[in-house]
Amino acid sequence: MKRLTVSAMLVAFLTAAGAVSGEAQSAGLGGLLDWIHRLSGPQFAGAGVTAFGTLKGESHVRARLSVVHRRSFDEAEEVVQPDVMITMWTVQPTIEFPLQNAPLELAVGVAFHRFQGDVDPFWHYSVPVLAQVRLKTGSVFPRFGLGIHIFPAFGPDDFSPLTVDVSRDKAELVLQFFLGIDVQLWR
Repeated sequence: MKRLTVSAMLVAFLTAAGAVSGEAQSAGLGGLLDWIHRLSGPQFAGAGVTAFGTLKGESHVRARLSVVHRRSFDEAEEVVQPDVMITMWTVQPTIEFPLQNAPLELAVGVAFHRFQGDVDPFWHYSVPVLAQVRLKTGSVFPRFGLGIHIFPAFGPDDFSPLTVDVSRDKAELVLQFFLGIDVQLWR
């Protein structure tokens, strides 16, 4: 059963990772890199805290709850004007599946996002599919990885009164890079 779960997670990650926009695929490598850099909406960076617990059994599967605060930025000023600030609070429960004999882990969950700032506040959700490396050094675990968030289509009034370039009629894939340190407080 454990292999079936890990296989299903791997298939879900590869399927979602391969679902980039047709425009990016048809533009070749340069178009794909431009699409990854610009994506389709505001870019965000921030920090957060997480708590996790390992489920009982030999699988070492973990449940994690993260709370993250991010602020918008856009170097090219193509999506968000320089004097506009959008903030996003995210609450994200995930399940992490360690692969046997490797520091690689796959994670999936759901994320609830609260957008506010220079926009009318609104809630939206996404489905994160992540791959991470978690190294053990005593009771400290450096963790880094990447993944995607699959956002359902945004509503017509989302990001009002701004005109932010996000898809209003189909799902959005947003690339996420992250790094952190897990500290084991007790056994």
